[in-house]
Amino acid sequence: MAYQPIQSPKWSERDALPQGDQRKIIKAADFDTEFNNIKTEFDRINRHGVVASVKYNGANIMYNQNVVKVSNGWNGDDGLASGQYKVWFDSEIAEFDEHYAPVVTAFPAIVNGLPTYPVIIALQEFYADAVVFTVHQIGGDENGGPSENAVGFALLIVDMASD
Repeated sequence: MAYQPIQSPKWSERDALPQGDQRKIIKAADFDTEFNNIKTEFDRINRHGVVASVKYNGANIMYNQNVVKVSNGWNGDDGLASGQYKVWFDSEIAEFDEHYAPVVTAFPAIVNGLPTYPVIIALQEFYADAVVFTVHQIGGDENGGPSENAVGFALLIVDMASD
């Protein structure tokens, strides 16, 4: 974090005042100013970096930040086709298509203790409240199409803008 305090008033100057000096007394208004400065800086910082992330095992959300739901096409969720996923954000991401970088890494399904065919992911749609992508199998009877089994994935969305 790059927060540099904008101290108002200068606390070290008060420390140097002689004991009993009325200017040495700290008032609530002094703290209000400092805490408002801190909040403003945190709000600025929170607009950048990771804005959403999730680890999904093919059935359940394992870990998440700003993700409330994962719709899975294999389950017939939200009218999605097999191989499609929709990740819903808890809080909308403003200006989503302007400067964000979604990165999805698939984890092939495990069937009978063995990993299935490798898969690739194609991002399809971006919204302020969700992102949609399709999983395509590499090899086997389903080559190029949706994989035979639901897969897990990790999704990370990073705000690439700077100000």
